[in-house]
Amino acid sequence: MATVQSPPLRVGIFGAGRRGIAHARAALATGQVAVRAVYDLDGARAQALASECGATVCGSVADLLAREPLDLVCVCTPPPAHAEQTIAALRAGCHAILEKPIALTMEEARAIAAAARAAGRWVHVCHQQRYTTLADRAREWLAGRRVGLTHITLYRHQPDIPGNWDRRWGGGHVVEWAIHPLDLCRWWLGEAAVVYACYGENLLAGTPRWDNWDCYAVAMRWECGAVGALATTYAVWPGFPRSPTSLEIVADGAVLRWQGRRLVVETPRESVTYEETADATHTLHREFARAILTGDPARLRQSYDDALRTHALVLACNRANETGEPVRPADL
Repeated sequence: MATVQSPPLRVGIFGAGRRGIAHARAALATGQVAVRAVYDLDGARAQALASECGATVCGSVADLLAREPLDLVCVCTPPPAHAEQTIAALRAGCHAILEKPIALTMEEARAIAAAARAAGRWVHVCHQQRYTTLADRAREWLAGRRVGLTHITLYRHQPDIPGNWDRRWGGGHVVEWAIHPLDLCRWWLGEAAVVYACYGENLLAGTPRWDNWDCYAVAMRWECGAVGALATTYAVWPGFPRSPTSLEIVADGAVLRWQGRRLVVETPRESVTYEETADATHTLHREFARAILTGDPARLRQSYDDALRTHALVLACNRANETGEPVRPADL
């Protein structure tokens, strides 16, 4: 008997910037998707992506959702727009892939959860590093080991996305970047019990159009008993040799060091190096398309409720800085 081929999933793209382009290409790479419509405030940018995908440009999210029934939208617009646009898509009957951060408040993030439940649709947050082969190797090495320390760093120049120069737009560096390594730590270790944070504004103060913290220091205790530290900055100069994200984990009998697309594991007996072999955004799209087509989300590496707990962790860091007090993510 011939195999019945499912019709392609109809997809809309909200936002045609760097991540919108990446999501459109990843969706098409599944071979199970047709990108049908693109929206962006920048009409020329929307047209360029639509032409690449064979899609139609729409003048608003409302127009895109009204144009034809869609199966899936990719929400790649600025974080302040995420809740309104994602909820509109869910009410229109779409599943959603939502770029991180989910939103800038827990209230908006929970409103998305309520809309997804009411619509019977899934929202998959783009914590795509869970889909890397390095995440699998690290998880294998950590299985059954006690962990003592997590250590995360990144030194970089001011963000290339202008909106992230404003903390009210992007949430600051912990929310817009460190969410990725912190989400991996949650996946491997479990929940953070408490966080302490202190952010600085000493280096970029007075820079035109800059309204953000420029240096960040966070300490935390994980419920498993491990302690953690995070240090990051936006304040190095143009041309500084940008170091890749560094995530180090000290465990019983092993030290794991993840930098960029490489994982090095040191033990008393050996040193093992792994190189990333996959595009994590492509893998996320392939698995989410499969889940929609089969009705089975078992292979997805994160539920929306779990993503909410990562969101609470990064917002807890911001609150700890603002209040000067320790914050329990579970209390948000």
